[in-house]
Amino acid sequence: MAGESLQRLVEGIRLYNLLPGSRLILSGGTAFGDIITSAEVMKQVALELSVPENDILMEPDSMDTKDEAMLIKDMVGDEPFVLVTSAYHMKRSIALFNKHGLSPAPAPTVHYIKKRQNLSPGAFFPSYTNIKHAEIIVREKLGIAWAKLRGQI
Repeated sequence: MAGESLQRLVEGIRLYNLLPGSRLILSGGTAFGDIITSAEVMKQVALELSVPENDILMEPDSMDTKDEAMLIKDMVGDEPFVLVTSAYHMKRSIALFNKHGLSPAPAPTVHYIKKRQNLSPGAFFPSYTNIKHAEIIVREKLGIAWAKLRGQI
């Protein structure tokens, strides 16, 4: 399980523990020819972290956030729910869920906090971290534009 997925799952479990009577919806299909779905991998971790199996709902068919919004709507109906995702992805996620008539309470995680910048010669050279952050921003901006063009949000 990748780092961000694990962080989102742990936040979901933290909220599950804070909200008596709640259940955990785990979503995500297979990618790149995997045999096991992302939802199933998360379920195994959640079970190891003491979430009772009867409190875990599975949505193993989605391939992207648009699919998740559509499929989770059938699961939650008009019930309130909390949407846990990476902070940088929350704007697009909320828009996609809203488009399907859902109004989740946002619970962003995986925050990138900018450290105080001291001007030094190294500040003028690209770094892996800065390139990764730029890629995330560009991907989300393009994702929002693409979703708008396709009428998804």
